[in-house]
Amino acid sequence: MTEKVLNSFFQNMNYEAPFKDEFKKWITLKIKNETPLILVTHQVNITALTNIFPSEGEIVIVKYSENNFQLDIVDRIKLKK
Repeated sequence: MTEKVLNSFFQNMNYEAPFKDEFKKWITLKIKNETPLILVTHQVNITALTNIFPSEGEIVIVKYSENNFQLDIVDRIKLKK
């Protein structure tokens, strides 16, 4: 399934703040059923949401905190080359 909210905004960096707002609304609705989610997105989106710069192919595992909309890093799995 494709979700527009997960598209890269690299070509328009002015979209970072609206992206965060849109993602917050979307993830809040998705998380209500308490089912773990696996999302595939782009580095620029991950960095905007977590303040980390993942390497190519890296998996970033986060836990969502509803109190203050925060994605807490649980683990990072780097692609072995």
